Formats: sequence, C-alpha cells, structure tokens
Amino acid sequence: MPAPSRDHLERDVAADQYALPADCSAGAQTVPDSLPQFCHTVRMACHLFQGITEVTMSHNEAWHFSRLGTVLERADKTPAFWT
Repeated sequence: MPAPSRDHLERDVAADQYALPADCSAGAQTVPDSLPQFCHTVRMACHLFQGITEVTMSHNEAWHFSRLGTVLERADKTPAFWT
C-alpha cells in the first residue's frame, strides 16, 4: 500500500483540528466532568499541529514566522508561572 501523500495528511489533520471546537461546544455542559480528557485532546492537537508544520513546511519565511509566534507566546506565558 502506498504511503499517504502530504495533501491527504494535511486534509485529515485539518479536519481533526476543525472538528475539535465543534466537539467542545457540543458538550459544553459536560466539560467540567471531562476536563482532563479535554485538556489531553487539546495538548495532542497542539503537538500534532507543531509536528506537521515542522515536518511538512519548507523552512522559509512562513516557517520562521510560525516559530516566532510560538516563541513569543511562550515568552508571554512564562511569567504567569512565577506569579
């Protein structure tokens, strides 16, 4: 069986990413009961997105812009750990 193409993988990932907010809003009343599972799902989606962009994007201006956004957000959130 041939390996899936990048376009196919990206469409599948995009479908999963777009389905996440719909899943969250559909079960808004049950979020406190399933908060650990919800947090795990969000973390895994973030890891998946980071991995896909790292592997599939050529390391040009768009990739550097994405990395800059990641680093700036981390820098912005880091002081929250100290307060």
